[in-house]
Amino acid sequence: MYSDLFSSFDVAWGGGGYIFWIFSWFSCFIVVLYYMNFLVFFYKFSWGEGLLVEVSEGLEKAMSTEKIKVFSGGVHVFVCLFMFLVFMNISGLLPFIYPLSIHLIITSSFSVPFWFMSVMVNFNFNWKLFFVTQIESSEGKVLMTYVVSLMMVVSEMISILVRPITLCARLSMNMFIGQMIMKVLTSVSVGIFYPFSYFGGIISSLVFLWFSGFYFIVEVCVSILQAIIFTGLCVFYVSEVKLKVD
Repeated sequence: MYSDLFSSFDVAWGGGGYIFWIFSWFSCFIVVLYYMNFLVFFYKFSWGEGLLVEVSEGLEKAMSTEKIKVFSGGVHVFVCLFMFLVFMNISGLLPFIYPLSIHLIITSSFSVPFWFMSVMVNFNFNWKLFFVTQIESSEGKVLMTYVVSLMMVVSEMISILVRPITLCARLSMNMFIGQMIMKVLTSVSVGIFYPFSYFGGIISSLVFLWFSGFYFIVEVCVSILQAIIFTGLCVFYVSEVKLKVD
């Protein structure tokens, strides 16, 4: 989060040529590296490590469905995806750190591979089952007409093809709107509270800090929620794999 409203659009923030863009684009990983450097100072699990372990175990239990267990290492991949998205989203809320999660090129680098993985997993077992799941039957006895069945297959195929677009657009737009609201509200609150201070700015400062802190906590919750939605949809897409005919 930068000091002005539109600096998050500037991919070359700071100037200095193309090589210096790296420092701006990867600034969101500073928090992760900073935290990891201090893990060696604890003999036992710190509160941060304990929180990560509890969250990882909870996610592992929630994602351990029968179909996910078929794919070796699938649970660990999705847990790592969730933790990475959480760190990236929350880091983008901190001052002077470039918010990568609001750019479609970054979020699409997550959505397209996981979507492609879910599609290839469907075709890996039996490509015919992939199309069988798109055709519904009437009370399990009489199939629908060919026209309706074809329309169902086409509509389902279109919905599958637009999944990576909806995944990356949902994450980017929600994070972008949240950051814009945060910047606008903080700027407006500064203009409202500080000019009408009669006690040296103490009350105005406290109100401003409470207001900004409250909305920052809300944005942190939104960041975690967006990571949950993104990971949950990826798990749902993989769970649609039809391993056998029912």
